[in-house]
Amino acid sequence: MQYLAARRPTSDMSKFHGYRVTYEQSFLYNQDQPYHRYLVTGPRLALELHFYEYKPGDWSGGVECHYRKPPAYMADQAPSHETCHAFDGNACWHDGTGLWASEYWIPMWQTMKHAHDEILVMLVEEAIKRDRLTFRSGGEE
Repeated sequence: MQYLAARRPTSDMSKFHGYRVTYEQSFLYNQDQPYHRYLVTGPRLALELHFYEYKPGDWSGGVECHYRKPPAYMADQAPSHETCHAFDGNACWHDGTGLWASEYWIPMWQTMKHAHDEILVMLVEEAIKRDRLTFRSGGEE
């Protein structure tokens, strides 16, 4: 993977509620279109949006949720990744969807193309909501 740009937003970081945020643009394999990756990492989970245009007008991507410790529905499973890039090489339990990316996030990104901070804020808000729903009982921390 050849990285074109990796950046953290330069604006007011308080709007990210303490989450580590990153946007990267790179080329995957022999693709001539850029691959976009947004990652927000909090204390218990990370939310990642990634996608690229594999032919004009057709996009592929996904939204992945990485957990430092397994949520209740994954409690009896081994980690999905022994070395997770979202958690600096530590293990994670991981769940994701391509449909949510293709029906919501990619069309939204197409209207906001270079508004990286705004997209990251939206991902942080989603991560906070998902964290509350996943760990609301407090027993999975």
